[in-house]
Amino acid sequence: KGVIYYFSADSMVWATMEPTQYMSKLFLMPYIYDLDTVTYRDNECELTAVVEWGAEDAKVTLNGEQADLERFQLFYQFLVSCRGEEIYVGEEKGDFIAEFSYTYDDDREKDTVTLYESDDRKIIIAVNGKNIFKTKWNYATRLLENAQAYLNGGEIVLNF
Repeated sequence: KGVIYYFSADSMVWATMEPTQYMSKLFLMPYIYDLDTVTYRDNECELTAVVEWGAEDAKVTLNGEQADLERFQLFYQFLVSCRGEEIYVGEEKGDFIAEFSYTYDDDREKDTVTLYESDDRKIIIAVNGKNIFKTKWNYATRLLENAQAYLNGGEIVLNF
């Protein structure tokens, strides 16, 4: 009782850490084999990819037609590469850019990622309706290009 302890900040690194120093920037990475449906929409295009994982093979249906699984995997890889570069929990958001959702093959709730413009050359990332991060504008630019490429047979570029 009545004892006061004194510690230097150098000996307790966790006391001065920011959440972005210990959180993964990859905020939502659903396991590809748990997916049932991936939907995507922006102001120019819309797509629905239904994935069926079999014991021996897998297939994907894009907007109702059989599609190339490897191309889907590349597009999916780009979707999950969206990084939360900084925490943003403000209510304000700019114009809609794009939205993608993951529906799972079990009883989990669907996850939806929505991207909005921001006035600081970044984009706002909302997950399931709540603003949580901002990231580089380049991600949105490349996402719009990759969605068109996925639908039209073009090259899907993974870097941004």
